Parts: sequence; structure tokens; C-alpha cells
Amino acid sequence: MEAFENAGLITDGQVVDQRIRQMSATEIIDFAQQTAELTSIDAIPAARTQFTFSATTTLGGGTSPCSAYGCRLRHVSGLREFAALYSDRVYVHNFLAEHYSHPRELAALGDDQVRARFWNDVSIIRELLPMISAGIVAPVTLTGAICPHCFAESHPESQLAIQIEAVSAKLAEECFATMRVELRDHEHPLLSLSAPGLTIDHPLVRSHGKIQEVIDRLPATKRNRLLRGQHIVLSKEFIKELGAHTFLATEVLRDVRFGLALAATTGSSFLTEHPAHREMLDRLTGEAELQRRNSAVRDHLIAVMPFVADVNAADLVQLRENEAESFLLFRKALVAAIQSVRDSGREFDERSARELYSDVLEPELARLSLKVKAAKRQLRLRPTREAAAWVGAISFGLLSGALGQSVSEMVKQLGLVAAAKVGLSKTLEDADSEAEVLSEPMYFLWKVQQRAKASAERAWGGA
Repeated sequence: MEAFENAGLITDGQVVDQRIRQMSATEIIDFAQQTAELTSIDAIPAARTQFTFSATTTLGGGTSPCSAYGCRLRHVSGLREFAALYSDRVYVHNFLAEHYSHPRELAALGDDQVRARFWNDVSIIRELLPMISAGIVAPVTLTGAICPHCFAESHPESQLAIQIEAVSAKLAEECFATMRVELRDHEHPLLSLSAPGLTIDHPLVRSHGKIQEVIDRLPATKRNRLLRGQHIVLSKEFIKELGAHTFLATEVLRDVRFGLALAATTGSSFLTEHPAHREMLDRLTGEAELQRRNSAVRDHLIAVMPFVADVNAADLVQLRENEAESFLLFRKALVAAIQSVRDSGREFDERSARELYSDVLEPELARLSLKVKAAKRQLRLRPTREAAAWVGAISFGLLSGALGQSVSEMVKQLGLVAAAKVGLSKTLEDADSEAEVLSEPMYFLWKVQQRAKASAERAWGGA
């Protein structure tokens, strides 16, 4: 957004630390309010394609459930590739607006603490700034209740709200059965909460008003262990008394409620990385199949295209803009390939994603690389042994069944069958047409790969 550059907060893609150090808490709040006005949800048009999404606060780099910069950066980095290589637009919560949504909490912080939080926020925005500028990622500020959790609580969504309440009770039961609660740090005691499939990255660490009461009731041996710096696992009795299971269920549901409300408001699809969210969506909505496909892409995009992580956000955006038609061809082929796996009765998991890359995409990119070279030189070249080997491998696998049914289907959906058959009987003599190269389903991905190679070469050259 231009507001960050105009305010001198981001210059040449870098956060200007000195500018942030000069700002008072009041200036930071004023700036946050300015961004809120620029990103009001009232100005958001309704989604027009199935590739428009509303991300959870976590996936969008928000501060809940974990405000640590490292965790936020990890989540938003995953969103970056998904947005660039699959989405038309992803709506994310404008977490800067939270700087003035709860004045009482802010009043308890000093200027240095406010500046530290603000630096983290601006740094997260910087990761997505090229995509925000291109309109691929769109921060949204919720009117009426700026805080996403307040928005979720105040957005009834009629029947859906009733269903969510029913799921909440069930989720709390599941939490109680599987969760682990540890007591840590005697001087400043905190609770560490975790449950399989419900917490991501690390356990949630929270304070609680009754912690000291719990400590006083512990056996002397456990209190002494706590004094020595050891963690104490609390019994189910204490978990129930503290309401830890209900709290964890509420934390998980907040993101779901917010995401569903935002998706309903914008007419987009709910996007999450949390397995528990997906299970709840299966219970709540009739779009489970579409949700699973989108989740498969988000979860395994790097396995399908491992070199994408080496390309910075600005380059990905530039490729999207320069190769718009090729991008649409690539996405259509990718969706069809993933769906072919699901139609065969298999989940598109990590293994399927790696198969797609190693058995299909990698050899196809090698073939296309040679084809592009031929087109550029406008020469009729004999194929090298490497090209013949790659093309032949796909062809032989298709004809003999060596690739397996699911991989063969992916090959067909990616539009590689005709090219592979040509490889059995022809050389690359007909590959000198630029139009033919541009119409290849994998041309856009090949361009991304070339940009990744160039980035790696620059990195080594500067070492």
C-alpha cells in the first residue's frame, strides 16, 4: 500500500527502523486508523471467481493465537506462494487496525512497547507488499467491530451461528479428552496448552487468574519441582476446574467464526491451514470438496513446486502480470491434475504432491526448457539425449502403465500426453514457434523455475 511508502515506513522494500523509532504511540494509532479507512470492508466488491479467498487471522499474519514475529512470518510466507500461484485475490485481516480497537489494552503499554509491536506489523506487511500493491492480497478492516474476534462474536450469520455453537460444545469435549496442560515458571506462572490437531507450531501459553490457587493445592513434591524450573503436567481435575479445554476450543473457533463471517461478507471461500478448521467446515458447510481441494493446494504447493520458495514476492507478481494468460492455463491444468488424484479415491497429500513434481512436472519442465531454447534460436535442432530421455520416460510410462494410474491421470490433465507422444516419433524440429511455446500448460511454471535459478545464481555470485 502506498500509505507505508508515503509515511516513510518502507523504502525500497525495506522497513525504515529510524522512522518507527521517531513515532509516538499516538502517531502509530493515527497511522493505523488511516490504513483502516483505506481498507474498509464497505469498499470491498463481491468475489467473482472461485479463486477468491478469505484467510484466517493466523494465515494472514495476525497476532492471534500467537503474536511472536517468527510464527507470524512463517504463516504469511506460506500464504505468499498460495496467493501468487493459485489465487485471484486473498482477503486478510488488517491487523494494524487492532492498535486502536482496544484502547484500554493499549493504554497499559509504553511507547517503546507500542513501537515494537508496530515494527513487527510493518515487517509482516513488507513481506506481502508487492502482492498488496498488485491487488492479489487485500487487507480488510471490519467496520463496527475492528477486532476480528469482536467481529466474529457480533456477526450472527443466522443458522450458521447456531451450528457453530453446537460444534463448540463438541470441540470442548474433544479438547478435554486429548489435551495436555503444563504449569511452568514459578515466579511468573503460565499455562502451556496443547492438543493433537488443535494447536499448530507450538502450544498456546497463557496466564490465568487461578494459577496461584492451583499451585497452592499441588503436592509439596510438585511445588518443589516447579521451583527448580521443571514443568508440571496438570491433572484432568485441574484442567476442568480451570476451563482450559473450553478456552482452547474457543481460541480455535474464533478464527473459524471470523473467517466464515468475512467469507460470507465478501462472497469468497474460507482459507485456513488448520486441520481442525477443515473438520469443522465439513460439519458446518456443504462445500467440503472445494475446501479440501483448496487446502491440498495450500498445504502442498511447495512440494509440487519446490523452487518457488527461491523466488521473491516482487518477481512472482511481475511474472503474474507479464504472463497473465499463461498463468491461467497453468492453474487450470494444476487444478485438473489434483482433481484427477481425488477422483481416483486418493487424498492429494505430501506423497502425491512429490509424485506430481518428480514423475510429471520435472521432466516436463526439462522438455519445455529445451523447447524454449529451440524457439529462441529459431533453429531446427536434434533433441539431446536428455530431452529424449525425459520425453521418452513420460511416453513409456503412459504406454506401459509404469507411472501408475494416478500419475498417468495427472499427466493427462496437465496436457502433456500429446507432447510426450510427439517425443516418441519426432524431434524438436517443430518447436520453433513462439506461439506454440506460450500455449504450453506448464510455460508459466517454467518461467517461475527460470526466475528461481536466476535468484540462486545471484546469491552464489554475491557470496
